[in-house]
Amino acid sequence: MRIAAAQCETVAGDIQENSHRHYELIHKAAKQKVDCIVFSELSLTGYEPKHAKDLALQPSSSILDSFQQLSDHYSMMISLGAPLQSRDLPFIGMVTFTPNEKRQWYAKRRLFSGELPFFSAGTSLRCLTWGDEQIGPAICYESCQPEHVAEVVQAGATVYMASVAKSATDVKKAIPFYQKVAREQRIVVIMSNCMGPCDDFVGAGSSAVWDRNGQCVAALNQEQIGLVGYDTLSRNGFIA
Repeated sequence: MRIAAAQCETVAGDIQENSHRHYELIHKAAKQKVDCIVFSELSLTGYEPKHAKDLALQPSSSILDSFQQLSDHYSMMISLGAPLQSRDLPFIGMVTFTPNEKRQWYAKRRLFSGELPFFSAGTSLRCLTWGDEQIGPAICYESCQPEHVAEVVQAGATVYMASVAKSATDVKKAIPFYQKVAREQRIVVIMSNCMGPCDDFVGAGSSAVWDRNGQCVAALNQEQIGLVGYDTLSRNGFIA
């Protein structure tokens, strides 16, 4: 499996423009023969908690149909971030499109204190399957919580897929944690982070992938738009 993390800057609240930026990276991923691509936390709207309720979508929304079409066309699994409607406050969601299958979604289950006034927490966890690989979803804050790691590993994950929106300070804290998870759990860890203005901070990019020995095999810097990925067969990282 070739899995890639996408890195780009989002425009706050502009789903149409952000969708086009997603499309560009999906097309690029197809040229790299990527099987699975993940985008950053709330990538479709930007990380904007105060506006999330107004921007929230249903996972089945026709606005997302183009991503299913791209998934079918390229035979690629696509996971993107979006606020998802609920009976109460919206979820911080990850919607996944699998070729010729019903779309799946996951809601962040562990929220940090600043998110509690704006979001509801999800309740269920299920790995995504691609061939022999089991991909465990993790969204930002929860991705650095040992309890979440343990649950994902218990669910059978062979890849830990972190979709985040982190500042430079938070990235600096997260990197050694992801390295430790990869090394101790013998699991591939891939992080997709955003760039540019987000709510009250600046996304610091630095998307990266760590192999099962905890070695960083590929990484983008804070300002690169593109892809960082890993081939589980050749065990090589790549950048595009």
